[in-house]
Amino acid sequence: GYWMVGSGFGIFLALWLARAFKAVAGFRFAAARLHPMDAVLGVFMILITAMLTVLVFTSSERMRRTEKKQKKSYGIFVLLLALAFAVLVFVLPVRIRFFLYIPTILLFSLVIFLYAAPLIRVLMRLMDRLLENQKRKKGQACCVSLHYAAKNVFSVSILHNTARLLSLLIFVVAGVGSVMLGAVGHLRSTKNSFSMDYAVLGATESCYEKVRACDAVESCYKLYMQNAETEGGSSLMLLSASDMKAFSEGMRPMCAPEGNYVAISLGEAHAQSVNIGDSITVRVANQSITLVVGEILNVSLRCVVLNNENFDLHYNMLGVEGKEGVSEAALVGALSAETASELAAVMRTEELWDKMETLEIYLISGFLLLFLVIVFALIGTLDNLLQSYRARRGEFHLYRLSGMSRAQVRRMKCAEILITVLSGLVPIAVMFPIFLLVTNVALRSYAYEMVLSLRLFFCGMGV
Repeated sequence: GYWMVGSGFGIFLALWLARAFKAVAGFRFAAARLHPMDAVLGVFMILITAMLTVLVFTSSERMRRTEKKQKKSYGIFVLLLALAFAVLVFVLPVRIRFFLYIPTILLFSLVIFLYAAPLIRVLMRLMDRLLENQKRKKGQACCVSLHYAAKNVFSVSILHNTARLLSLLIFVVAGVGSVMLGAVGHLRSTKNSFSMDYAVLGATESCYEKVRACDAVESCYKLYMQNAETEGGSSLMLLSASDMKAFSEGMRPMCAPEGNYVAISLGEAHAQSVNIGDSITVRVANQSITLVVGEILNVSLRCVVLNNENFDLHYNMLGVEGKEGVSEAALVGALSAETASELAAVMRTEELWDKMETLEIYLISGFLLLFLVIVFALIGTLDNLLQSYRARRGEFHLYRLSGMSRAQVRRMKCAEILITVLSGLVPIAVMFPIFLLVTNVALRSYAYEMVLSLRLFFCGMGV
């Protein structure tokens, strides 16, 4: 009954397996130009086809007789498929991991949706047995409200569906939120790459001497910052300084680069699958240079720290730090006076990453939309629960007639909601760590370390 599902995902997987086999064996292979959006549309088409196939089969008399068995086998199939895709994200070449990551996350969401309700039943059955055992030992229930709340959560389908939707919502919000928070941490660490307060662009040697002799300046270093292109066609930032103190503590290599040995960022090392001692080739200033990895920096910025003078690359700006007690306005005024004749521009070092401002706007918009989704989802969930309680008024009257007080009924309702929410968190506790690992490995194809960026975000928040 699931041949359509297997064939759809099999075709999608076969394309990338062929590319991986070509990369390992060295065969000639004409790769199709598959863009991320095309991959997403393709996966959605496969999923829709699979769901329609399942719907047709479940509508037949034969499937109705074996509905429970088919649901169980379908859930097991989706779980095994999700785990298989997660493993492939780890083992396949870096360049194609992200395209497998998209169906993997869709499968994770489907697994959470399918397994949330069964997990709730298992948990409630265990809690019900525990309460029953305590009742037998003591002769009465230790907590009447909790006892009946556990029985209701186990038997009432509306609570199962609420927990299932909450679980899926939390997974989506936590997944999207973690990626966005990681992006914020990445932007913050990028803007704080240099320890200097201000940068002077287009500075000459005479400008360097003037700035260094300025009374408002504590220290002045020559800096080099230039975009380069890797063999794969991606952009890479080359950074250098006359003194490693110009870099922030996290960006600073343990040893100053010498010769063609460089310090490469962790994300770039994973993206190019290089280790210490390996060489990479980049193109900058219309020339190709070969770099040897001498150190891997635990930073999220896609960059290489080198000694630019060894490659005949000239310093193109200055890093300036003001003296203690000198105001920012006084420092800017002194720098402007010294650099006016040199036609050099003065700006804060974080403003060097001007392209990041556009990303910040997108992130702010994304956080706003995510907040609205959370608010409306919570309102909808609360309204759903309130309507279910209105429909169960007769049931609650029976509890009152059986001897429960109004306070006990209220506590039972609160316990039902609390148990439902906590039960919805159980699949998240299992799947979300796997999601973080898979996401981190998949995004390495773009030299992005999400776990590291998250740590930088919370370190910046003082956590």
